[in-house]
Amino acid sequence: MIERHRRRRSFVGVILLLILLSGLPVIARDQEDRLTPMDLFELEYASDPQISPDGRYIVYVRRASDVMTDQRYSNLWIISFDGKEHRPLTTGISRDSSPRWSPDGTRIAYISDREGSPQIYVRWMDTGQTARITNVPFPPEGIAWSPNGRSISFAMFVPEPPRQIGSLPAPPPGAKWADSAMVIDRLVYRFNGAGYLKPGYTHLFIVPAEGGTPRQISSGKFHHGGVGFRASEAVWTPDGKALLISANRRPDFDLEPLDTEIYEFSIADGSVRALTNRRGPDNAPAISPDGRYIAYVGFDDAYQGYQVTRLYVMNRDGSGSRVLSAALDRDVMRPRWTPDGHGILFLYDDQGTTKLGLYTLDGAFRTLAAHIGSGDLA
Repeated sequence: MIERHRRRRSFVGVILLLILLSGLPVIARDQEDRLTPMDLFELEYASDPQISPDGRYIVYVRRASDVMTDQRYSNLWIISFDGKEHRPLTTGISRDSSPRWSPDGTRIAYISDREGSPQIYVRWMDTGQTARITNVPFPPEGIAWSPNGRSISFAMFVPEPPRQIGSLPAPPPGAKWADSAMVIDRLVYRFNGAGYLKPGYTHLFIVPAEGGTPRQISSGKFHHGGVGFRASEAVWTPDGKALLISANRRPDFDLEPLDTEIYEFSIADGSVRALTNRRGPDNAPAISPDGRYIAYVGFDDAYQGYQVTRLYVMNRDGSGSRVLSAALDRDVMRPRWTPDGHGILFLYDDQGTTKLGLYTLDGAFRTLAAHIGSGDLA
């Protein structure tokens, strides 16, 4: 939700901030061995790598800036696993993001604003043909393919009518009246840089992979799905019958913003079932390839200033929850199962360095890599 409402930061503002904080004169352009404020427009970085099902290719988001419009943009690029092939999949001053391979590797779904508002697109890898499959009124996020490749889930904001006090008469033709009074009954009602939040909630949807009318899965006055405020991306179960999501469905969720649970939503009828039940966050569910176990992160909230985020694993039905990372005094992030289902990969920060770790189901731990750049894990 933050990402949806956050205003695009100006690179000009970044440049001015650097100059003010440094207290030094702007470095001359002819000193090529020095970083100058204008060099910020030349910086590019890669994020969100996604490995093809056959392991031969990696598609990722390449982010850059346009010096003429002072805007950030992003395109999709693809590189072979051996690094010999490297080329763009999309081009132009647009924001292309969230690439996701179809289960059979023949298509890539992604989000783009190249035709105006952000929508979901699908690209066929054999022909390069691309189709827009949604025409939704608010930006979709958190897209994921169903196991059979026939549907795509996503999260989207659903507005609600604003509350009003009384009934005001209509202004005369040509009159300029002040805005109507706002009725606020939420603790979180505005963000810096975004202003007052529109009334409404984020919900889960699914849409046919060939396009069509999206169908809303979740309901209620709660936020579900997405990648922003107090939420996480939905995960399909291997049988394609349900979506797993971390959400806070407490009536007083504004008072207890950390108290999320792992929920299972039925694709057939939208019925919901809580798989966890404790005071504290339960986030980032990841289901094992065979569908028997669910890994997730969280902690028992003792209302302390800081608590270590642990790695947990439980049975598919929510029973038998146990902590795997009790001996690791570091926050665990972004759990992912190994293809054989015998271990869980995750990221953690250690003295300023992001590392890739592995826990097996019997509790054995080892570090696989260090100095992980952006913190993305495919």
